[in-house]
Amino acid sequence: MKWNIESWGRYTTSTPADVQLVNANWNPVTTEPKAPYLAHGLGRSYGDSCLNNGGTILLTSQMNSIVNFDAKKGIIRAQSGVSIADILSLVVQHGWFVPVTPGTKFVTLGGALANDVHGKNHHIAGSFGCHVRSFELIRSSGERLVCSPGSNSSLFSATIGGMGLTGLITWIEIQLIAIGSAKILMDRKQVSSINEMISALIHADEKAQYTVGWIDTTSGDNKLGRGVMFKGIHATKAEVGEDENTQFMDSQYSANQANSIFSVVPKFGQYFLNAKTIFMFNSAYFQYNSTSDKSYLASIDSFFYPLDKIPKWNRIYGATGMLQYQFVVPMHDGKFIVQSVLKKLRSIRASSFLSVLKVFGDIGSPGMMSFPMPGVTLSLDIPAGIAGLLPTLDFCDEMIAEVGGRIYAAKDSRMRGSVYRKMYPRLEEFCTLIDPQFSSSFWRRVAR
Repeated sequence: MKWNIESWGRYTTSTPADVQLVNANWNPVTTEPKAPYLAHGLGRSYGDSCLNNGGTILLTSQMNSIVNFDAKKGIIRAQSGVSIADILSLVVQHGWFVPVTPGTKFVTLGGALANDVHGKNHHIAGSFGCHVRSFELIRSSGERLVCSPGSNSSLFSATIGGMGLTGLITWIEIQLIAIGSAKILMDRKQVSSINEMISALIHADEKAQYTVGWIDTTSGDNKLGRGVMFKGIHATKAEVGEDENTQFMDSQYSANQANSIFSVVPKFGQYFLNAKTIFMFNSAYFQYNSTSDKSYLASIDSFFYPLDKIPKWNRIYGATGMLQYQFVVPMHDGKFIVQSVLKKLRSIRASSFLSVLKVFGDIGSPGMMSFPMPGVTLSLDIPAGIAGLLPTLDFCDEMIAEVGGRIYAAKDSRMRGSVYRKMYPRLEEFCTLIDPQFSSSFWRRVAR
């Protein structure tokens, strides 16, 4: 049987030699798949770090059990195939929340750890790895290791942000954070420039647990970087009232929901999403989010996961897919580099439908290959079919590397290996801890 697996960005695809369902009792010594191995969860990685062309994909969908949940202490242990959505459906009603979440809840715990995901609260919480207490790792030798800061600490550090290259994670234990309700008290503010956006994010109210900026990439030179800054905090029960406190989900839907109007998007997406339509959307979105001094309540879904309401929203980019380009640069270079990247992309008429700017704090991750570092990070979703896009991004890569910045490898589909090696100073140490029978399309691309 021939399998074809694509990334969420749909720019890269792969044909693995074998696909296997695995569980927590997986023993690589007694199986005979075609190595190299790579675990695969819900497939929300944008680039080729989740792909294993010619190798063996280990599907973790059967590793979907909650092992233990201490509702008093907020400690949960779950198998690596459990999704953030699954965790929320259990813990929110007990007054707990995941400590760090990306922009979709349809990612597995294993994927969150392997990519050391970050969210809107990095300035106060760091990355996902900062909240991992321990996990179990199966190496290709059959050895099962419990890893924590005090046990097998080198593998603990290499696995967090290690993109699945150190072995198969079976379970993960994390510390949750306490919340007062299932609602977010949020504010929004229009800003007119990159400089104003960065300043607004840095000087947001100290009570703001979550901060993020949306950037209009289509605005003219005199308005370059205008956008909307959002901030939020978990509301108290008194602020929401008892009736609303139990409703944290806007609607119930599945990560694998297929019966949707958006399943036809590939037939017209490449024509629907172009420079003109992106300009129209960005202008309308900026006007819709007019400056307001009034706080308002939002559900967890609408604040953290707005795109999860649209099944297969990635298909809106058409058959050629999209590239998600995310980088971080030191704070003192933030304004210049962000403006330079936006201008360079505008020169080839490459606009972004979703453009997110955040400020990372100085909380370091235990992961030796983690992406976040103190500074400014910009994430852009760019249609992949734009002429001149790849050489333009290569130019931006070099500019970012020159100031000591990084590209988020877990979202990358095209970065050159020479640039990758410049950006991650602990790469040599990491290579000594990779499992010799685990690999990925990304790793073979950048390591050669």
